[in-house]
Amino acid sequence: MMPQKSYMRSAFTLVEIAIVLVIIGLMSAVVLQSSHVAHPDNCYAATQRQLADINAAVASYARAHNRYPLPAGRSRGVNDPYFGQEVTAGSPGTDPNNDYDDIDRLASGGYSTNPVLFGALPFQTLGLNEAYAADCWGNKFSYVITESMTAADALSNTSAVGGLTVKSGNLGASNTLLADAVYSVISHGANGVGGVTKNYAGVSHGWCSVDAAIDTEDCDLSNATIFSTTFNNGDDSGALFYDDLVIFGGVLNSNCNESSYTDRVWGDLDACTGTVTGPLTSGGTATSTSGTATGTATFVCRNGVVELDTSVSYTCDGCTYPAGGGPAVCEPATDCSTPTVITWNAAGETPGDPGPCSVTTTPMVDGDGFMDGGVVHANTAAGYTGTARLYCSGGVIGFWQGDCFAETVDCAGGTVYWNPSGEETSCMATLPNGATGDAQLVSSSNFMTGSATYKCLGGAWSLQPGSGCNFDSSQCAGTTLTWAGGACSASFPTTVDGNSAGPLSNVSPGYTGSATATCMSGIWSTPTGTCVSTGGDCVGETLTWGSHCQANFPPTTDGDSAADANVIAHFTGTGTAECHSGTWTLPTGDCTGEVVTCPAMNFVSGSCKYFLSSGTYDYGTEIATMQSPNNFVPGYTGGSDIQCTPSGTWSALGTGCDPIPASSCPGGVLTWGNGCSAAFSSTADGGTDGPRNDWASGGADGSATAYCNNGAWEEPVGPCAKGYTFCGNTGGCSGGSFSATAEPVYCSSPGTCASMPSYQREWNCDGSGGSLETYTLNYCTDIPSF
Repeated sequence: MMPQKSYMRSAFTLVEIAIVLVIIGLMSAVVLQSSHVAHPDNCYAATQRQLADINAAVASYARAHNRYPLPAGRSRGVNDPYFGQEVTAGSPGTDPNNDYDDIDRLASGGYSTNPVLFGALPFQTLGLNEAYAADCWGNKFSYVITESMTAADALSNTSAVGGLTVKSGNLGASNTLLADAVYSVISHGANGVGGVTKNYAGVSHGWCSVDAAIDTEDCDLSNATIFSTTFNNGDDSGALFYDDLVIFGGVLNSNCNESSYTDRVWGDLDACTGTVTGPLTSGGTATSTSGTATGTATFVCRNGVVELDTSVSYTCDGCTYPAGGGPAVCEPATDCSTPTVITWNAAGETPGDPGPCSVTTTPMVDGDGFMDGGVVHANTAAGYTGTARLYCSGGVIGFWQGDCFAETVDCAGGTVYWNPSGEETSCMATLPNGATGDAQLVSSSNFMTGSATYKCLGGAWSLQPGSGCNFDSSQCAGTTLTWAGGACSASFPTTVDGNSAGPLSNVSPGYTGSATATCMSGIWSTPTGTCVSTGGDCVGETLTWGSHCQANFPPTTDGDSAADANVIAHFTGTGTAECHSGTWTLPTGDCTGEVVTCPAMNFVSGSCKYFLSSGTYDYGTEIATMQSPNNFVPGYTGGSDIQCTPSGTWSALGTGCDPIPASSCPGGVLTWGNGCSAAFSSTADGGTDGPRNDWASGGADGSATAYCNNGAWEEPVGPCAKGYTFCGNTGGCSGGSFSATAEPVYCSSPGTCASMPSYQREWNCDGSGGSLETYTLNYCTDIPSF
């Protein structure tokens, strides 16, 4: 059931009131005995009606639950079970409607202690049907609420204030309507800036990043300011542009302190407008009498906002609206008996004009469908299916909502023509029988060239983007042709191969005549006909041609031509000009620049020397032959770009000659192969060291030679064997005394190491008779030969 309307809006302007009066007069003359403000399918009026019902629903919910609802998630689509339901604060893992990441929380600057939430209108939570999910333009209503007012028993906190600031006017000269509003509901108007579509399809939230105009302030998340100002319907595209519709709620338990509240509206289609005298205490009431259409209503002060009191009956325009809701009783009753054609679009959310779906209404009684979501009417337009919900109000048919779908009908084959360029061409092809949704790529079958894609939609073939159509080579395209040496000309039309066009009259000034041309294999012949000068001689003038040539042309009789040689230095050539009706044509002829040659030679630049082949410098094109040589002087490296100049000499365009620095490689241990290493000596650049043959840990063995290249050792090159096990050292003499660290012993795999028991042996290392030493000898069970 559609709830009764209760809302507050900003004042109407004189222009708006004048527009309303004109609409009332027109509707009265056609279908009404009573006066109504606007036709219901006007988006402005329809959205105002929605906001009035929403305002009443928000107030009703707050009184019933002692708090305001949270916003709904903006990315919920129509098939989502939580579409239009307030988000919850549960754990994301257990509560699928924990959508705090799908709404925006503004808690910065001065609002850090009283943040507000931005999201979609929770119409289901408010007890409204899906018709209140989006405005007449198809975008979701935005819902802004002070966060603290959504907590349990929030309305019992008499010290609580709203976090929103509501202003009117414009950014440069604004007035504060309410400094601490609790909530606001916003329709983002026809341009939809800041809104998202009713059936959200993965687009961004759409919030505005700047507030350059009042139209974008209502979706700017940098502050908690909302504008509710004069609606100009998009007529002003500058800073004052504004097409949003806004309602808002005031401070809890606050009085309405203004001396008067103008433009209070009530009745069907807001037909009655009056003034409420203030101030009013919170909960206080006042009566307003309409000055636009006869009627009386009671208004109440709730939370600082003057609202229509629907708990008592009110009258407007000959109708009585019962307390608590229900259909209006009008005397005399005005029914919708005249058949009316209603159209609606494929989205089914707003009426289309024209729309693919349509229906001719049957008689309806006043009030039918007004409170219960409309009376269902089936589409009657061929190729589409769908229904519309309509209602009758005061003799006028209103559109509630609907759907409209193309029928799944196959397309019959047949001949199609297309011409995407808009020129006088047309390609032709035959389409086969095709099922709904099928796409067919076809090529032109007549004398044109081109291709197109057609898609079967609702039983009819539809031309898709990307098609082309052009004349083929056997036709001559329309163009301008000249004759009589170019003196006469005319525009010849497109002609099929073999046809002739003309005679066509000359259009060049100073001449008269006509000619005919023939199209042969797609090429126009030279037109033949007459061309006579209409008079006018040319005076002597200095004329130029080519890139640099110039000459003085003498006075010439009209229709004659003159030739002269170039007089500019370093260039040669002759130009010819024609005199037509006292005006010289642009001279035509050759114009060649001199060529300067630079000889082949050895060219020295600094300490470097280069060999250059011959090069040229062309005055006509001013392009010099460039050389990029490599130096051939030992001890130096580099190169320099050399250019042949107009004087016939070579010139360096920069320096790039540097001495090669001397370098050497330091001594150090180098490794190679699979574990070999050796100590290499310091070596001059370009020298070698080796071969070196050293053992490495792990049993590797080999020899290699290393090369010093530009101060860096290259990796040594040589064999490296691996796979031996180090067992220890045999005993030996060193310096006349016993040493246990001499002659390393290695074992090849699978050789193993073993040790002998300790024993004594007399050593005679220095010939003095020796001494007894006790030692342990390690040995290999498999001693390899190297």
